[in-house]
Amino acid sequence: MASVVIIEDDSDHGPLMRERLERDGHVVHLVPGAAGAVAAIVAADADVVLLDVHLPYGSGLDICRELRATPATADLPIVIVSAYATAADLERGYSAGCTRYVKKPFALQFLANTVADVVGTP
Repeated sequence: MASVVIIEDDSDHGPLMRERLERDGHVVHLVPGAAGAVAAIVAADADVVLLDVHLPYGSGLDICRELRATPATADLPIVIVSAYATAADLERGYSAGCTRYVKKPFALQFLANTVADVVGTP
């Protein structure tokens, strides 16, 4: 399956997301904030990143831009997972380079289906 890196500071959401994706056989790495996020993504050889926008020590949008600007991660699927989902928020996310935008709250099955879709797994 896929190597998934979740960048999420919420102590409830992050572990639930990790548990659900691990049940599908994914290898999941949970990073609790922006500090060290890009290094963790590279170290994990991530197939997909699930990225919150508002994080301690930085912005998920800045991480998204940095990943897009780096040749090794320029094509990496990035799914923004955020409670901020106005039209302007989505525009900022897609302008930063995200592949998909998932609004919180969401069904864990929907998230699992999104991951499967962006990494091309059944």
